[in-house]
Amino acid sequence: MLDIGCGGGRNLHYFLQNGFEVFGADHNTDAVLAVQSLSSALAPNNPTTNFTAAAADDLPFADNEFDLAISSAVLHFAKDEAHFEAMVAEAFRVLKPGAIFCPAGI
Repeated sequence: MLDIGCGGGRNLHYFLQNGFEVFGADHNTDAVLAVQSLSSALAPNNPTTNFTAAAADDLPFADNEFDLAISSAVLHFAKDEAHFEAMVAEAFRVLKPGAIFCPAGI
């Protein structure tokens, strides 16, 4: 699963503690360091390299890679309609066909 705009991992506790392979992207490098630390503490087998600094509209992941993506409190930061559409399109690009996108979080 992928958390787009993961911040320090506020939405990842459940996934990390329940055996999901978790990835995250956030534009803030300090947040990425925090989520890497959280991942190490809660799920030592989840590689910290799964978390990276990246913009929501330019994710460094392959097409059709994830079964689930969440993006909580991120899309409202779009600069304009085109930026919003680019972020949503990028989320769908990295999702497998039939995957779930939860733009408000869970």
